[in-house]
Amino acid sequence: CEKYFADLDEFVKMAPADQQAALKQQNEETKKKFEMIPEAARDQACTQAADALKQAKAAMSSAGK
Repeated sequence: CEKYFADLDEFVKMAPADQQAALKQQNEETKKKFEMIPEAARDQACTQAADALKQAKAAMSSAGK
């Protein structure tokens, strides 16, 4: 999940400044939740989360154009 969290941190930096603090808070909560997922299921959860993050990044990029 390390790559996912690195991408998530990068996503926060792309967000408007007024939303970054809230997004950082959500990221910390998400990290804690992922730590509670059994390791066998964690990889799948990270893959799904990474896919959703890619879609969110694409939506943010197209909205900014």
